[in-house]
Amino acid sequence: MPIVLSVYGQEAHRSRVMDALKLYGLIPPKDDTYSAAIGLKGKSRFSLDDKVDSLFAGEVDVMALPVMDIAQLPLTLRSTLLPHQLQALQWIQLKETPSFVQSNTSVQLWQRHDHQAKPYYVHQATLTEQDTMPDLCRGGILADDMGLGKTLTMLTWILASQKPNCRKATLIVCPLSVVRNWQQQAMDHFEPNAFRVLVHHDKTRLSNNNAAHAYDIVLTTYGTLALEAQKEGPLRQTAWDRVILDEGHLIKNKNSHMFKAAVQLHATAGRWVLSGTPITNKIDDLAALMAFL
Repeated sequence: MPIVLSVYGQEAHRSRVMDALKLYGLIPPKDDTYSAAIGLKGKSRFSLDDKVDSLFAGEVDVMALPVMDIAQLPLTLRSTLLPHQLQALQWIQLKETPSFVQSNTSVQLWQRHDHQAKPYYVHQATLTEQDTMPDLCRGGILADDMGLGKTLTMLTWILASQKPNCRKATLIVCPLSVVRNWQQQAMDHFEPNAFRVLVHHDKTRLSNNNAAHAYDIVLTTYGTLALEAQKEGPLRQTAWDRVILDEGHLIKNKNSHMFKAAVQLHATAGRWVLSGTPITNKIDDLAALMAFL
C-alpha cells in the first residue's frame, strides 16, 4: 500500500529537505498535485495568528450583520420566537448539515480547492492537505446569555428537524436542577403531547438499548451519565439522533468522569453544547468542549 508523506517547513529549507529525502530513497513524484502552485508557500503560524487577531480588531456594528434565513417552524409550537431565536434555528440547521458548495469554500477551517477537476482539501490552521472530504463536525456551541431562550430554541429545533414517520430520540444531559425546566418549557410552549419525554434518572430509566426510540427526548443528569460511563448501558450504546449538553461547561475538565462519559456518547445528527459561559477561567476551557464536538 503506498504511503503519502507530506513535509511542511520554511521555504528556505526546501532544498536541504529534498536532498535529505532523496538520500534515503524518498523521491518526490514528478506530477506533484500539491505543488507550490496552490499558493500555500509563505504562510506560517505567524500569518495565521495575524488573521485571528484581525478578527477581533476594531468595532463591529451588530445591526449591520447579515440577517440569516428563517427555518421552518413546527406546527405544534404555540409561542412566538424572538428574532435571534429564529435565526438560531437556521444556524443550527446549517451546522448539522455542513457541506462544501464550491471551490475555495471554507468550512470549519477546511478549504476546498479544485485542481485539474480533482478536489482536495487544505486545513487553514495546520495547512494539512488531503484528497478525501474531511469528516466535518455536526453541531456546535450555542452560547447565548442566560435568559435568551436556549432551551426553547433547541426544543423547537428537535421538532422542526423530525421527519415524518421517522422520529428519533435526542439525549439531553443537564444538571438535576435543570431537568424540570426542560419539562416545563416543553409543556408551556408546545401543544400537548408534542414530545414523548423520559427522564432517565433514579427509578425511571431506559430498560434496554432499544427503549430510547420510543421517545423524542431522553433527559438525564451529568451524575447519572458519569455513573453509567463504565457500563455498557443504554446511554452509551444508543445511537442518538443528537446529544445536547446543557450547561456544557461542566465537562471542561478533561480528566473528569463527566467529560469521559460525554465523549463516548454516539450521535448521528449533531452534538451540541449549551452554555452562556463556555469559557469560565481560561481559553483552554474550550478544549474539552471541542473534543466533545
